[in-house]
Amino acid sequence: MSYSTEVKKLLEEGAKSYASKNFEVAIENYGEACQLYSQDHDGEEDPDLLLLYGKALFQLAQSRNGLFGGNPDATDDKEGEAGTDADAKPSNANGMFTFSEDVPLAEEEDEDENSAKEEEEKQDEEEDEEEEGAKDEKKDTNEEEEEQSDFEVAWEILDLARALFESQIGGMTNDIPQDANKSQDPVIQTKLKLSEIYDLLGEISLETENFKQASDDFESLLKVRESLYQFNSNMISEAHYKLSLALEFNFDDKESKDKAITHLKLSIESIKQNTENAEKNKDVVKDLEIRLEDLQKDPNEIFNQQKQEIMKGILGEAVSSPQTKKPTSTQPKNQTWKD
Repeated sequence: MSYSTEVKKLLEEGAKSYASKNFEVAIENYGEACQLYSQDHDGEEDPDLLLLYGKALFQLAQSRNGLFGGNPDATDDKEGEAGTDADAKPSNANGMFTFSEDVPLAEEEDEDENSAKEEEEKQDEEEDEEEEGAKDEKKDTNEEEEEQSDFEVAWEILDLARALFESQIGGMTNDIPQDANKSQDPVIQTKLKLSEIYDLLGEISLETENFKQASDDFESLLKVRESLYQFNSNMISEAHYKLSLALEFNFDDKESKDKAITHLKLSIESIKQNTENAEKNKDVVKDLEIRLEDLQKDPNEIFNQQKQEIMKGILGEAVSSPQTKKPTSTQPKNQTWKD
């Protein structure tokens, strides 16, 4: 694809920023490149530029997700407790003594008026504090929504790129000549980009705990990769593994657990058939087989085992039982997926 000088410059700057993990600047560069291209081509979008833009958005969303992974409510709770302590202080904090019996009537009236005035002022202050608190809470909510929307923006951009690449493939012939240079073949190049996009879409769906969508994304990833790689390729074993992970937590589908087991078995078999790296893959196969055993366990058996471990913990014989968690990584221990 031929780009203008301005777009090329933005792409160079974006690549440098992306490589140095300065994703905010990379997003600005790639976003502007997309905008300039669209302006120069009557509103047409370029999927390659969108892919770069979407990848930078995803990386920023991931970094922010890790950065703000703490509990923001803890600070608010402390501030609330501090406010309660201040309210609990006695109003007459200056140590002065008053003798009500000896106070003249006129001074009593003045004190009543002053007391009423002080009460009114205090009420106004409390109302102002409530309004400020409501504004701060609304601001915090808006900021949280903005943080959560990082993945949504990345999703929209990448999904648009996906649609455009799929449209391109629809207009191409899928018959690749035997003597064709596969690294330069346009169908293969487009499918490789689609593979990358489906991988990213699946990761976003896992991050946002949309496991049904993640299952769909990784299933599409698997289909694309199956048209590009042999069964014993790491790219195939990785796709089966990621699909298994998404299916394991897709509780909307009653058959998801059986499907997860099937794809995990296929992932293991794919790795085993990669005889060139058999020695290097021993550890990852072992890890995946342990995971498979856990996945195949009967839920009642797991429940009873957890009960026993809890009882042991109560008796001081063991620590607390493991809990089911959402997936924190799509890469098993001891494995780095490379083709």
